[in-house]
Amino acid sequence: MEKFEEIYRKYYGRIYAFALTRLHSVDDASDIAQATFLKMYINMDRLVLDKIELWLFTVAAHTITDLVRRRSRSDLSINDIEVVCDDWTHDVELCQDIRSTLSRLSDSEVQILITAYYLGYRLIPQAELLDLDPARLNRLRMKARKSFIRAWNS
Repeated sequence: MEKFEEIYRKYYGRIYAFALTRLHSVDDASDIAQATFLKMYINMDRLVLDKIELWLFTVAAHTITDLVRRRSRSDLSINDIEVVCDDWTHDVELCQDIRSTLSRLSDSEVQILITAYYLGYRLIPQAELLDLDPARLNRLRMKARKSFIRAWNS
């Protein structure tokens, strides 16, 4: 138990920050950090402590991916845009304009834009997340951006 507490104190902040930069949500980052350390606690007797940092970040990354996959398959939609706006601006009118613009796009375009620009997924991880070929996803990203710009300007 003492070793667990030592590792927890040493790495919790870094795991939390890692999750926060990828999810842009204090609640989600806290959940990811908690899940990561719970997995560590459960597997403590099997872990190689020399490589604990790598193990923690790997578990956190996989847990983040699992969370995003669950959301992208179920409830990641236009309804999430209020959360997106709240995370980076409190300009209600701007949020309404973004929401209105996104409502004119297809669900797949919204999903691509949210995972790329809100969740910060780079091309290859986003392609894996959405189960798409990276070259195809790149074309779909460009199309989604163009659709957003057209809808924004109209």
